[in-house]
Amino acid sequence: MYKCKICNKIYPNRIDYCECGSSDFEIIEQRKPAAQPAENPEESRKRLISWIIFGVFVFAAILIWFI
Repeated sequence: MYKCKICNKIYPNRIDYCECGSSDFEIIEQRKPAAQPAENPEESRKRLISWIIFGVFVFAAILIWFI
């Protein structure tokens, strides 16, 4: 991508002149998003166990209202 040094308008392709009449452009590099690291299997197992325990307690709390 190219950015005009005068008016800061961004162009996807290199052109000869900007709308403001300037021919000075600076190149802007596009950054790729950083890849997230793969989740540890043990971490995912612990998270699942935590959600199961949470679900049991929520179910028990709802059950108390009906008894």
